[in-house]
Amino acid sequence: MTAEDFDFNKGNMCIRADHPFPPRKLGLSYFELTIEISEQESESEESEPKAPTVTIGMCGEFCNQLYAHCGWKVWSVGYHGDNGMIYEEYGSRKHDTKRTYGAGHTVGCGVNYESEKYFFTLDGEIIGTHLLHLHSISHHRDGE
Repeated sequence: MTAEDFDFNKGNMCIRADHPFPPRKLGLSYFELTIEISEQESESEESEPKAPTVTIGMCGEFCNQLYAHCGWKVWSVGYHGDNGMIYEEYGSRKHDTKRTYGAGHTVGCGVNYESEKYFFTLDGEIIGTHLLHLHSISHHRDGE
């Protein structure tokens, strides 16, 4: 997907995977994305448009992410590129990574089911590991 696929004038939006992390008792689940500048943006001679805030994270199956970033709603956690903060469930828990990101970066998100911790990566380096407080993610098992 590219920025051309979205209408950023509608405000915040969330893109969800069509398949959740597989339920498991042990092991890791992980995904990442690379943020690229489109050719149109890099060749534009007009004043630079404001880059969208990118957030990577995860949320529970029934989490309403309409017009929200991960971490702004219950059953969600997200690493925000604009300020480097990790937010959990309405921002009730915050962790400052002091590492912002945007175009040209690769960010990742994962769960270590054995330790019951989630983690984020920035350009291949783990930048935050925290206990999972999200019941709907950490306790999901086959058939539940």
